[in-house]
This record gives sequence, C-alpha cells and structure tokens, in this order.
Amino acid sequence: MKILLSWLNEYGDFGDPTNADAVQRVADALTSLGLEVASVETVGETVPGVVTARVLRLEQHPDAAKITSDILAFFV
Repeated sequence: MKILLSWLNEYGDFGDPTNADAVQRVADALTSLGLEVASVETVGETVPGVVTARVLRLEQHPDAAKITSDILAFFV
C-alpha cells in the first residue's frame, strides 16, 4: 500500500513531505508500530531549469478586451 505523507498531514501534523528527515521519522514511527515500510519514494522532485507558478488572479486589461493581466506566485 502506498501512503502519501501529504495525505497523512490531513489527519495530523506528520511533518513537511519535502523534508527528508521528517519523512524518515514517519517511516521509523510506522515501523515501530509494527507496520512495515518497504521503501520511501520521493515524488515530484524539482527539475533543474523549470519554474512553476500558480495563477492567483486574472484581470481584464482596461483598454483591450482580449488582453488580461496575470498575477502569479512563483515557486523555485
């Protein structure tokens, strides 16, 4: 069975999924409870040269009907 740390965080504070130490602590805790952790996989690692962004807001340009201003939040 695969379990995402981000999914576990919906039920309690299990740490940051991007922090390798936090992930290992959760794996160790599950093992100490008698639940076997066969492997830990990192999903969605960063790719060099690729920047992701979230569109926060779109605003209509005041002087042009077909142009919008995009407000973005960048994640590096």
